[in-house]
Amino acid sequence: MSNVKENSKFKRFISLFISLILVVSIAAGVDTLAFAAGTYYRPVAKMQTMLRVDNYSPGGVKCTNLGGISAGTANNRLFCIKSNSYEAVSTLYYYNNIYDSRFKAEDSSKRKKPKRIVFKNALIGHANAMAVDDNYLYVCRWYRNKDNATSKSSKSDILKISRKAISELSDGATVTLNTQKTSKGTRICENITPYYSNGKEYTRSICAITRYSYDKTNNVIKFLINYNYKSGDNGEKNKYLQYTIATYSNGKFVVSTDPKDIFTVENCYGDATMQDIFYDSSYGIFIPMWFDRYSDKNVKNTNRVLIADISKLKSNTTGSSLTFKPKTVVTVNGSISKYDQYEIESIAFINRDSNKNSIAPKIVFSCNTLTKENKTEDRVEMITNSAEVLK
Repeated sequence: MSNVKENSKFKRFISLFISLILVVSIAAGVDTLAFAAGTYYRPVAKMQTMLRVDNYSPGGVKCTNLGGISAGTANNRLFCIKSNSYEAVSTLYYYNNIYDSRFKAEDSSKRKKPKRIVFKNALIGHANAMAVDDNYLYVCRWYRNKDNATSKSSKSDILKISRKAISELSDGATVTLNTQKTSKGTRICENITPYYSNGKEYTRSICAITRYSYDKTNNVIKFLINYNYKSGDNGEKNKYLQYTIATYSNGKFVVSTDPKDIFTVENCYGDATMQDIFYDSSYGIFIPMWFDRYSDKNVKNTNRVLIADISKLKSNTTGSSLTFKPKTVVTVNGSISKYDQYEIESIAFINRDSNKNSIAPKIVFSCNTLTKENKTEDRVEMITNSAEVLK
């Protein structure tokens, strides 16, 4: 009888202990299911505005939609793109120093302007995604041809933009053709049409891209791109996020459909707006998602970033596709007292301090924001606790 009583007391103690953990976890914003499973670490991002990305209106056409960003690793240079609502006109912004505080001055009249290069005729399109190497930017041209422009709709094409040309062009320069050159003879951009390995044109949508590897000797670049987002067995949207490897060499962009090159990252948070991706060989793949809500509030401020270690992909000899669970999920929420919308679009690493000395990576991201006063104040934010996020 005493053993029965002791067991009963023990069970009540365990039950109370678990209840207490649940209460504390909910109050602290901890994902209890993930905590119990021990599958990932979930920090909350702390942010600092690095750059304010003002709207630009070439010829009266407003470019207001902030999309893909990329950072040069040798210095603190950053590239980002804003498109107009019909995606036929886009502006490439070039910031020569992300640490220059004049780029984020509160007074817009005193704010330093980046170099802005205008691309017309849907050359860039929506530009939600961007990758970079030493010589070029690679921008997803996803374009819906909503205004009956002469350009055809594009889902999978990539626009390659010369970094040398960017440095040669002046602020406000306009690009209308992908054969156009600078005054010094440098071709500004070139359209890339992706293909399958069998030579057939690739027709799936490409709306996320990041550099995976770069062989400078042979000039072979491998990218990771989105491949398919699949529902779960119970109908959960975007439960399984599939990506694959694309290889760019000798002017050909070939998308792999080999199972060993296709991999899946499990999404434990369900349906969301999927954004651009980022990869770093030391830290894995970063997958930002915008949830169009903030807890139970009717504002659009909730973002999460899945970080998954995909290092086994390089040594995959199984002949089948690999599936990875995120090791970390970062919560990135805009202040509900300041913003009605706070949406992550694209992520990059800054690897230098303000003196251009090497540092542990700092995570930066482009962010579409809408203030409580209904003003768009798009910006590039830095996660100030990046070391905690990346541990």
